[in-house]
Amino acid sequence: MYGLAILAHLLALVLMRYVGRRKLYMFGCLAMSITLFIMGGVSTLSSADSTTISWTVGALNVLVTFWYDLTIGPVCYSLVSEIPSTRLRVKTVSLGRIAYNGASIVANVVMPQMLAQEAWNLKVSEQLRWCEWERIDLLTDYRVEHRFSGLSLLC
Repeated sequence: MYGLAILAHLLALVLMRYVGRRKLYMFGCLAMSITLFIMGGVSTLSSADSTTISWTVGALNVLVTFWYDLTIGPVCYSLVSEIPSTRLRVKTVSLGRIAYNGASIVANVVMPQMLAQEAWNLKVSEQLRWCEWERIDLLTDYRVEHRFSGLSLLC
């Protein structure tokens, strides 16, 4: 999986130059949303713990990681440098990091409870909820990110 992540990052360097960051970011949100939706659908096919379903969900999970490493992961760091004002950039990055760390803490505490059989036992159908968050992210980014297009020579 780590080798696939390195390959995705190397491909992202080429794709950012030829496709553009906005299109790559939007494609990544859409691809991750579709993959998470398929993953949630596969998990609802059977109530029994089948090895085929487990392998399919595992493969789709690797695919979600690949989509992230190919699109959203590398692009988000280059978008931060395009915020025009240096004073605004510091505040925006600080607020973004605080929100990211807060969301990570919540996700890392809640996710094991969602998947554990002794706790909530939502299994992989929880991916449908993550798919909805990804769709909200896609719609939000579509409305906000176009404000930064054309600010850099690499767009």
